[in-house]
Amino acid sequence: MKNKTILVVGGTDGIGKEIALKAGSDNTVIIVGRSRDKGNKLLKEYPNWYFYPTDLSEMKNVVELAETIGTDHQKIDYFVHTADVLLDKRVETEEGLEISIAINFYARVLLNHLLLTKFHITPSRIMHIALAGAPFGQKTFMNDFPLAPEVSSSKGHMVGQVANDLYGLYLQRALANKINMNILNPGIVDTDIRRNGELPAMMKWLMPIFSLMRPFMETKPHEYAEIPFAILKGQNKVANTNVLISPKGRKAKVSKVVSNVQNQNTVMLSTENRLNNIINTKIDLIK
Repeated sequence: MKNKTILVVGGTDGIGKEIALKAGSDNTVIIVGRSRDKGNKLLKEYPNWYFYPTDLSEMKNVVELAETIGTDHQKIDYFVHTADVLLDKRVETEEGLEISIAINFYARVLLNHLLLTKFHITPSRIMHIALAGAPFGQKTFMNDFPLAPEVSSSKGHMVGQVANDLYGLYLQRALANKINMNILNPGIVDTDIRRNGELPAMMKWLMPIFSLMRPFMETKPHEYAEIPFAILKGQNKVANTNVLISPKGRKAKVSKVVSNVQNQNTVMLSTENRLNNIINTKIDLIK
């Protein structure tokens, strides 16, 4: 792959960084991340890249980011979202969102929408790293979304992952397959969020067992990045005809909750209302 422009949100660490590195100097990579030091270090190695330091937990920052990227770049071939955070106890943003779902769902939806509709940037593919097809939280999702004020960040993270699935299927349908949309489940990858993220109390009890199994279950970020990068290069035919992709790059299971069109529309209408209230600007996610 050469002479492409790739937006990697969360590209200073983990899977996002490895996807960016695979693109290398043959392509223009637009990196979004929180760490200025890490971003500037990448720019020294790849001077044809761009770096936009951004706190994605605040939607006002996402709006400013979209304005900057949309002004600086008229053509972007791929949107790749990998930014995430894993906390246990609830952390709320200044805008009233639980921080996990703010980063791994609302910020992704808002940035995509602004770049697509306000700046008319049409990528050939949009990719979200989430937990595509994972069964966790699916049965109760429609009762859990939108999040109640007292819900923990660990619950917010799980709900945000499922919301990505519904959004991916909705957007593919809304765009009439004009843009390939993929939600990827990376499985267990040895990233900072896995090593340093906060786990619920129940999961902490299981960590000694998981530590013994980790060498057999876990992959390194550069190893897993081969799968999304192959999709970007058009080498995975499954990803061209399916939205949800498993850790092995195959078709992921689509549950009845996620595939239900009414559920997808309900989630998007709720998301539209929440974002409009926060950024005080009318956006239309539902067409």
